[in-house]
Amino acid sequence: MECSDWFRLALPLQHSHFRIGNLNSAMKAITCAVIDGGDVICFTLEERRRVSDLKIAITERIAFRFLPHQLSLFLAQTSDGYWLKKSDPDITILKSGKVHGRIKQLMTPATELDESTELRELNLPDDKNDAIHVLVAKPHHVKILCAVVGIDDILRMNIDERDSVMYLKQAIKESIGFPFHWCELKLYVAKVNNAHWLRSDNPGVSKLKAGEISREIKRMMTDVAEMKGEHELSEFHFTQVEAGPSGRQLHVIVDLPAYSKAIARYART
Repeated sequence: MECSDWFRLALPLQHSHFRIGNLNSAMKAITCAVIDGGDVICFTLEERRRVSDLKIAITERIAFRFLPHQLSLFLAQTSDGYWLKKSDPDITILKSGKVHGRIKQLMTPATELDESTELRELNLPDDKNDAIHVLVAKPHHVKILCAVVGIDDILRMNIDERDSVMYLKQAIKESIGFPFHWCELKLYVAKVNNAHWLRSDNPGVSKLKAGEISREIKRMMTDVAEMKGEHELSEFHFTQVEAGPSGRQLHVIVDLPAYSKAIARYART
């Protein structure tokens, strides 16, 4: 797979335009692979530039409909020092939007590149070895609003839609802080008649917070509506709609294990 284009980035001009840099300055070729599309793009930037400048160049090159700071960049180098190659299966499968194997291991909060880091600090190899230097992740985070049986507050979970239901359960368990194992949670898609998202002003939601399950809510808590742990969150197509006359849009009903419901009732008194 060949690089689709080359750019030279130097000092920014007005309106975020860039001019060709001083050819006598130290330059660095950087090859990026984009998740969910599989594009491999090459840039030549001054070594003194920062990760934030690379984000701007990527955004302008691909014409993303979001701000540069919303990108997440990761070094494409494994713990044993190996740099991913354009021909690696893990790179070619990026066209499908799937993140497998070594790439998944590289994309963690701890390994994300800081915007203030200068490019010279990354110690990138010469591009002659066909290496991929940087993995580019578009923003995939969604806000999932969860109504929990016996809990007053609506939980706001900001989470990557590529994660699994299992990961959402773990995040909810940490947020609630009750002594149970995350696998004991049961999650249900909060859709009324399998068509419309439940709204926070629905009378059944008030009862749910008090630990009571109304007949309408009970109809949502079926085996069909239960969110199984191995499924990706993107499969549920959570929409992001502002609050309206009928309240906020809720996405998930969370049922606690029986002994934790008792703790929730005690905490309310």
